[in-house]
Amino acid sequence: MKKGVAIPALKAKTREAARAIIKHDDLLTEYQALLGLPEDEGQWTEYHQNVALVRDMRLDAGQRVFNLEQKIAQTPKEDKAELKSLKAQKKEVAQEILEMPELGSTYEEWEELSSFEKSTGVGRPPLAIEVAILRAEDELNASLAELRDVEAEEGVQPQTKEEIVQKYEEATKNTGRARIDPLGVLDRDIRNINQEIEYIESGEAEQDRIQKEKESMSKAGKRQGRPPIPLEQKLNDLKGKRETLLRKRNKMESNLGPIQAIERQIKLKHDDVFFLRKALREKGMDPRDVDVSGTYEGKAIESAFDDIASLKKMIETMQASEGSSSQIQARESQKILAKESERLRKRNEQIRAEAREKMGISDLDELARDVGVKVG
Repeated sequence: MKKGVAIPALKAKTREAARAIIKHDDLLTEYQALLGLPEDEGQWTEYHQNVALVRDMRLDAGQRVFNLEQKIAQTPKEDKAELKSLKAQKKEVAQEILEMPELGSTYEEWEELSSFEKSTGVGRPPLAIEVAILRAEDELNASLAELRDVEAEEGVQPQTKEEIVQKYEEATKNTGRARIDPLGVLDRDIRNINQEIEYIESGEAEQDRIQKEKESMSKAGKRQGRPPIPLEQKLNDLKGKRETLLRKRNKMESNLGPIQAIERQIKLKHDDVFFLRKALREKGMDPRDVDVSGTYEGKAIESAFDDIASLKKMIETMQASEGSSSQIQARESQKILAKESERLRKRNEQIRAEAREKMGISDLDELARDVGVKVG
């Protein structure tokens, strides 16, 4: 589209709603992959019950964080004392989540981990996925409400969520915008951390730091700015964060279905090819050149493509007996997403219902101040 040309309101709001739907569904997909509970509760063992116990505790805490965020957003900036109190409460509950077992695990498994393995690294703590889902759901509801208003104004039939996403994906299929792959994101994050660890362990980070310190010295010979985090501490933090991400990735991989697991292997093989070709370019070689076939990288690329062909044949064999992969996964995903979304919604309603029963309708506003439950 040409710069400066306004997008029609209906088209713009449809795009916004589509992005919100996709974001929400992607988070629910990641959530379900991490949780790893059988859909049929009749198949649950005592272990699954313990995983569900952790899930519910994390959900309750996540709801409290979200409710406090809503309360903070509604509080006037002039009420500094109230804002300070609410922010302190939010920080306290967020810390509770950090100290809980990871989603998909039990307290027993969590207690077996060392403090190093539980470490989330330096900097801002990661956002709990439970809070991220509630935020995404709030954004989704707001986007859909705005879209419905525009649809009503223009006198068009309200679009279903499926229609909204389909239009968006058709409009963006050639723009390089792919759906988020939670495992792919973890692969990238782990790869980046490994590069940082290698940078420190090689001694290159120490040399760069010495050079920067020399450049930052004032004329009086004093260091300017904040002192950097010791490299040894940073290295330990990075390794702790890597352990957390590796555990998360292993958990998600263990919950993949048979076809999904094979497709995951194909994706990893394609990643190998990408980095092998990159290595060839860094050596000044063209990956398309026939001469590279005799190199280590060339042989590895050829082997990777042989493996990919074999894995695809395995999927074709499974599809012949079980139906197409996309249909199977679509049915499974829709069932899981719908069930989990409905369960989260009912849990939110339950919290509000408990508040009404405990305090009475006339006391809801007062209760909201105490526990951050949104009324309405």
